[in-house]
Amino acid sequence: MIPARFIEMERLPLTANGKLDRRALPDPTESAAPRAPEHVHVAPRNDLECALARIWGEALGCSAISIYDDFFAIGGHSLIALQVASRIHRRLGVKIPLRWLFEHTTIAALAPILATAAPSEALGDIPPTPCQPHYPLSHAQQRVWLDDQAAGASNYNIPEALLFEERLDVEALSRAIAALVERHEILRTRYLLVDGELRQCVLDQLRVSVREEELANEPAIQERMQEIIDGEASASFDLAAPPLLRFTVVRQPASRDTLIIVMHHIVGDGWSLGLFHRELSLLYEAFRHGQANPLPPLRIQYKDYAAWEATRNFEREERYWLANLAGAPTRIALKHDFAPSDEDSMRGSRHERNLAPTIADGLRRLALGHSTPLSNVVLALFKLLLFRTSGQQDVCLGMIFANRNHPEIERLIGFFVNVLPIRTQLTAEMEFSQLLGQVTKKVQEALDHGSYPFDRLVRHLDRAGGSVVRPFLDVIYAFQSGSQVHVDIGVGTWEATRRPLDSLDFAFPFAKAELCLNVADHGRKGIGLTLEYNSALFAASTIDGYLDALEQFAKSLIAWSQS
Repeated sequence: MIPARFIEMERLPLTANGKLDRRALPDPTESAAPRAPEHVHVAPRNDLECALARIWGEALGCSAISIYDDFFAIGGHSLIALQVASRIHRRLGVKIPLRWLFEHTTIAALAPILATAAPSEALGDIPPTPCQPHYPLSHAQQRVWLDDQAAGASNYNIPEALLFEERLDVEALSRAIAALVERHEILRTRYLLVDGELRQCVLDQLRVSVREEELANEPAIQERMQEIIDGEASASFDLAAPPLLRFTVVRQPASRDTLIIVMHHIVGDGWSLGLFHRELSLLYEAFRHGQANPLPPLRIQYKDYAAWEATRNFEREERYWLANLAGAPTRIALKHDFAPSDEDSMRGSRHERNLAPTIADGLRRLALGHSTPLSNVVLALFKLLLFRTSGQQDVCLGMIFANRNHPEIERLIGFFVNVLPIRTQLTAEMEFSQLLGQVTKKVQEALDHGSYPFDRLVRHLDRAGGSVVRPFLDVIYAFQSGSQVHVDIGVGTWEATRRPLDSLDFAFPFAKAELCLNVADHGRKGIGLTLEYNSALFAASTIDGYLDALEQFAKSLIAWSQS
């Protein structure tokens, strides 16, 4: 019952009749800055609050947390909330539903609820798997392998091009890559059929070379650079012939180097990429200065996670999803500019838009006022766009989920991503607050049941005639927060000393779905929207119109919330 925020006033505004003028009261979300100067720090008062403060601090990267700090105001979002929930389960012996963190957003409010909660079965360790010639794939890897074989293209590549204002030490870089490949078995794994069954084989050793290319100072140097980046980004991998990642250093005049990294999705995801950069930078700096490998060995590997996942009981999750998706539409009826062909075209493109900092701040204030992450506000806006565009009231799309719901897998590079169908009902008469409440509830429920493998769900729904085709993935939503997830890799505090000057763009002409909205929270720089689309179905002007509508919806929402 303790309010999350307080506003001090000299006097309350009154109407002409002497009653409280509620319309004249200041909006509490307007004063919800994460660390306002007048904020008073209140330290934990008992063992439970101390334990929660430590868990929050680890997940948020904060050294001192007040028991009255609002979780979302100090950088919390859905992914960090999952980290907090898994740590509470592991350390305090209570498995909590994610909605508790949304409904009780301060330690002072959450602690009394936890104190009376019934203990749960302990969240145990993931056991190492005995050494074998080959191992099962995780459910997520099976989905990617099947899609990769069907597409016959490079749409599951993860490309990146980083510009450095210096010459890179290729020898130290090669040693750092070799140390990473030795540390993470997933980086030296091949995928093949053994007696008709899909298996992964871990190689004892694997050499990953760094290709170098020197560019001369010529008028067309930028065009040549872009040609190299685009070529590396779209070149395919053979999943049976690792390595499934490659590195290219492009030497440019004026001592500028570009490092191109391309990884196949079956060995990594967005979370993995953050770990990869962190460990690669740490190893690179150590080897440049003649130091030893500073990273401690890992207790388990990705294959151990895959074997552990195969033993899990998903009955509770399965019941939820089958009930939640009963009668759901197989797709969103978007109007196409071009007639779909019989062949499954994966030709794609993408358009980008940045929402100004003023718009981003307005959306963040609205999110805080509704005790929900910014990601849910943008998702509700996207749902509104799909409703207005298709006229369809029952809207179900796929939300990308990191699926790192066990502390032991936070340090692992690998493909853990799951897809969560988020189904909502919209009407022309409903207010946005109703839509946002529905989206928040559905996302919370989905995350609480988020470990259920999507490919298993598809088979149970039997919507694809027995083949593993994604029924809800004609539209995808993915959100990346500027408040990154903090993972302890066992070397204490870390700060990157070798930072890239810029991240270069690349042409990546593949699409995994009809539409995919990627949202990036850039903090003070605003919110980045990237709308990837199947260019065999949509014209570029249509996609620009979608982005225009999303921006206008956001402006109108902010104006409405302030009226």
